Amino acid sequence: MKHLPVNLKASERICNFIRRHEAFRAKAYKDQAGLWTIGYGHLILKNEKHLLTASLTVAEAEAIFQQDIAKAEAGMKRLFYAPMTQNQYDALLSLVYNTGATKLKGSGLVTKVNSQASADFIGRSFLAWNKTRIDGQLQVSNGLDKRRKAEWAIFLS
Repeated sequence: MKHLPVNLKASERICNFIRRHEAFRAKAYKDQAGLWTIGYGHLILKNEKHLLTASLTVAEAEAIFQQDIAKAEAGMKRLFYAPMTQNQYDALLSLVYNTGATKLKGSGLVTKVNSQASADFIGRSFLAWNKTRIDGQLQVSNGLDKRRKAEWAIFLS
């Protein structure tokens, strides 16, 4: 199995970017797709039902955030093996954090990045991850559209 050739890690810049885009929430809420979420965009898992009634401190949310970043980085290592810059890694990591590695597995985006396609070709696939499922239908989300464009700017920088 191929893995990322360089031992890249999330930069503080992208961690701050993700925190800003996810926004801290002390109490559980349903995101735009109707999924229970808390902290910095942490999807509450079946074995975390206690978080549905919790009120997190910033420090508790940060601890969960660090675990979620580690999961996203593990996902990056499973998905991507092409050489990339720190900015490319960071932009893709933010996407993986937001969507989950499972959803990206086998996608055209992963194929294009790993085959080192042109930036234009990768960009079209990257920016297409701006939709969410609402009432059973995929719809463009203004928030996701803005986030993907900001991540893409990081990818290109």
